[in-house]
Amino acid sequence: AMRTRVHRPVDAGFSLVEIFIVVAVIAVLTVAGMPTFISFLRTSTLKGGAREVVTVLNRGRQLAIKENESVCIKSDVANPNYGTRVRFLRGTCGATALCSATGNVSPCIWTGAGTDGNGYLTLANRIELQPPAADVLFSYLGAATPAGSYRVRVIDNPSGTATVAVATSGRISYTFP
Repeated sequence: AMRTRVHRPVDAGFSLVEIFIVVAVIAVLTVAGMPTFISFLRTSTLKGGAREVVTVLNRGRQLAIKENESVCIKSDVANPNYGTRVRFLRGTCGATALCSATGNVSPCIWTGAGTDGNGYLTLANRIELQPPAADVLFSYLGAATPAGSYRVRVIDNPSGTATVAVATSGRISYTFP
């Protein structure tokens, strides 16, 4: 006598209700965490921008030391406006010609790695800065005259700002309110 086996379907997989519940829980967690994530993103972008400005200013200071002459940090705008570009003027804050046009004789506008054809370094990640009332001039020893503070912000979040300070000693630091 032959026996026939009856195959019963195995209960496998998830029901539609279970899938909807999981998707609903994920949606609630996403919506609840979004404000925190956006705040974190804005803060991180601002901190990164402040660090970038510190790096750019230190680069100008190092250029002054390397070239053994004064280097002026010039923004593409004057205080109280905000701009996105900075350039280094060798010798004086009044330089108008590129160093390549003067045979690398100061006063001139420095061009190098990261600059455009007019000598501007453009800040990344929608960062903009407000320069101090007077342009900062680094001496060949790295000291700054006068001391100054740059305000840094993200273009699409103008309410949050950081401050990058240049001391007369040439020390550059940043702070958040």
